[in-house]
Amino acid sequence: LKPIFTMRPGTSFGEAALLYDVKRSNTVIAKTNVLLWGLDKPMFQKYALESVRAKREQWEGLLSAVPLFHGMQPSERAYIADSLGRAEFDKGEHVVTQGEKGDKFWIVEEGECVAEVYIAAIDTTKRVARYGRGGFFGEIALLKQQPRAATVKAIVKAKCAWMDSKSFSQMVTASPVVKEKLAEIESKYQKIQGAGATQE
Repeated sequence: LKPIFTMRPGTSFGEAALLYDVKRSNTVIAKTNVLLWGLDKPMFQKYALESVRAKREQWEGLLSAVPLFHGMQPSERAYIADSLGRAEFDKGEHVVTQGEKGDKFWIVEEGECVAEVYIAAIDTTKRVARYGRGGFFGEIALLKQQPRAATVKAIVKAKCAWMDSKSFSQMVTASPVVKEKLAEIESKYQKIQGAGATQE
């Protein structure tokens, strides 16, 4: 078994199998003595389904605009909707900052953001990408478990959806479509990095 996430007090798990009536996608093992609270399937579904249904409807429009999620099964996209949070940013405010630890995957819901890379060798900042509605970023830091390679900031007032690293890992594990597309993105990133190292 390969560890993909360490859970600490306050972390929940097991909801996907109950919501979508599917087999468990991961094994959870106690590394220390733990005290857990649990809900059986009927109780969980009774109290969770109404709020879950409303949240899915809220996010469906955005998810359909994200190229990464095209071709996914409805149950897979529903899981993503259940995992999303939302944050708002003023013009010029950083969503992520180059060099910091990556802990979230981001999708632009409203407004626009740009990615900029600071190049220390020549003491300059280069704009490398622009994101509108449905644009996504932050996946490389999570995939490679490395610091953010760029700063992404809002260039107008923006609203972004986010997914935490645990949910992102589960999504990649559970969805062959996303896994394949992310592998292509990571390959392109490695080629760009390699070309930059060669030029240096």
